[in-house]
Amino acid sequence: MLELEQIERRRLASQRACERARSVQQRNRLGQFATPGPLALEILHYARTLLGPGPVRFLDPAIGTGSFYAALLHQWPLERIGAADRF
Repeated sequence: MLELEQIERRRLASQRACERARSVQQRNRLGQFATPGPLALEILHYARTLLGPGPVRFLDPAIGTGSFYAALLHQWPLERIGAADRF
């Protein structure tokens, strides 16, 4: 799990760097709308309550800095993740 924690620290640092590079108005004008990590966690926690015990398949067409993918890794054990893809 240490590797996942290191990856998450790098992901958060990358997200902070992206946020510092442009103002909110500039990012929005460019179509960049980052989902806050706590919101992604809450959404995937709710999704977990709706899904059965089988494997989960995950697709994020706009992965950005990966807040939903990171939330997936926090909400489901790796053995339950049947597929995780991005465009």
